[in-house]
Amino acid sequence: MIGALLRAVPPVLAGMLFALRLGAAIVYVRSGNQPGEEYPYATPETAAALIPTAMEAAAYGDIVLVYPGVYGQFYVGPGPPPYQIKEGVRLVGFGAHRTVILRDTTGGPDSLLSGFRVVGSVLRVPEGLVAVNDCVFDGSIVFAERGAITVRRCRFEGLWNRNYCIEVTEGFGLPVTIQDCSFDLRGTSAQGGIMAIGGAPLTVTGCAFTGCDRAISIGEGRAEISNCVFTYNEVALRSGDLDILVQNCTFYGNGWAITSASNTSSQVFRNCIIWANENGSVLEVKRGYPPDVYLPVVTFSDVEGGYPGPGNINADPMCFFPSADEPDLHLCAFSPCVDAGDPFSDYNNEPEPNGGRVNMGAYGNTWEATTSELVDTDGDNLRDDWEIQNFGNLDGDGSGDGDDDGLLDREEYRHLSDPNNADSDGDSLSDGEEVSLRTDPLVKDTDNDGTPDAKELTQGTNPLDWKDAFTVLDFYIKEGHLYITFPTLPGYRYSLESSNWPNGPFGFTVSPYRGRYGVFTHTDVLRLGPYNRFFRIRAREYPGGEGSR
Repeated sequence: MIGALLRAVPPVLAGMLFALRLGAAIVYVRSGNQPGEEYPYATPETAAALIPTAMEAAAYGDIVLVYPGVYGQFYVGPGPPPYQIKEGVRLVGFGAHRTVILRDTTGGPDSLLSGFRVVGSVLRVPEGLVAVNDCVFDGSIVFAERGAITVRRCRFEGLWNRNYCIEVTEGFGLPVTIQDCSFDLRGTSAQGGIMAIGGAPLTVTGCAFTGCDRAISIGEGRAEISNCVFTYNEVALRSGDLDILVQNCTFYGNGWAITSASNTSSQVFRNCIIWANENGSVLEVKRGYPPDVYLPVVTFSDVEGGYPGPGNINADPMCFFPSADEPDLHLCAFSPCVDAGDPFSDYNNEPEPNGGRVNMGAYGNTWEATTSELVDTDGDNLRDDWEIQNFGNLDGDGSGDGDDDGLLDREEYRHLSDPNNADSDGDSLSDGEEVSLRTDPLVKDTDNDGTPDAKELTQGTNPLDWKDAFTVLDFYIKEGHLYITFPTLPGYRYSLESSNWPNGPFGFTVSPYRGRYGVFTHTDVLRLGPYNRFFRIRAREYPGGEGSR
């Protein structure tokens, strides 16, 4: 029975339960008054009400699992001490849009912070390695003093003072890795995205920087920046005395692509696109001491106005929809930057046909790379074979919307969706709706959490966050009862059903429960017998029982 239930647990929680069997423990936290609060807070029913209380009960390798709610509060002037994440402890929230921290936090060595919205505060890393995953930093910063840090899949927005979103000061040569993060500082007075000084080796991959005074500022040491997009920043890169490799990045609409405070720095650009920036190619650095002109090494890149170096071109990269609000800098099918990168660079991550050569720009050697050029006899930037396959002729110019799904034909071509089918993946969301929501119009379950995108929308969960799904959050057996906890929403009624067989038939075990915002624990009286028990949760729109989920 328990094995059957584990299949319904979100991947992050399933991993936690596996860790529990290896000797680690889960310590639970619920916001508000908890009449059943009981040390060591090992079940949702005995959860701690405060994060520091739960942290006291945690040991190395444990998980402090925080239910949706708001934790901490704003203070004017000196406030309470920061939350302390113990060494080796993982502080995990149930989704950044539902689990909020308002207080400064300090990460201990080998600790993890994941799944929170961090508002108006500071995450400090005094020493050791701290990992930060899947968080939103709203008016907040990450400050690494002497430790190493890894930040993945985080969003930084609304910085409220003139700091950087991520600051690494002393470094001590410990690595700093920033991967798949976004920094949007439009409309703020903040300085920028990442500042690294003190010799910390810096790796930045797959990130997007918009509206920064300085997107990345590096003092000394070495840095590698790849597959990043820089749009509408005053300065995209500012370097000191260091070696820096920039490859497969796109610089569009910035004031400067790079400036330097040292004539001894070494910058190498490879497979990049530098276009439509205010100061032209902006690669002649004139901010050294004493003032001088420094020429970075640039190869196999598209630089507006031209630039000396092997493989460089000066041609419009032909990007789709480079709007000021939400620039999409993927290349069109006939961009001169397709299959034009360094012949010795890796291209194996690009979809076929990939031409056997990497694309220039931020999406080169990624699954988002534009495929190789094929015939376009009518010059409408739509491949002839695609037009014939979908329309039977070459009459269209990409501006039509024959299936009335909100996507023009050229957008259908861009997203590989079916221009003759308003719902390419058959999940009841139109292709236009999916593109607007950033879900995949070709996949019913974008985040692969077992719940289709359309159902996640009706259930109030995030179709882009695999940790946020309508599934079992927790279960345990106590005194002959099975307790199962899951999220609910108003407008639906929920029933716990059971069967002796995985494919049914299933029957009610308790009366349907009318949903509300938050989580709910269903109870079932176990009927022990010779068979396993299998459970499922059914949600129906209320009233009337229509719209089974």
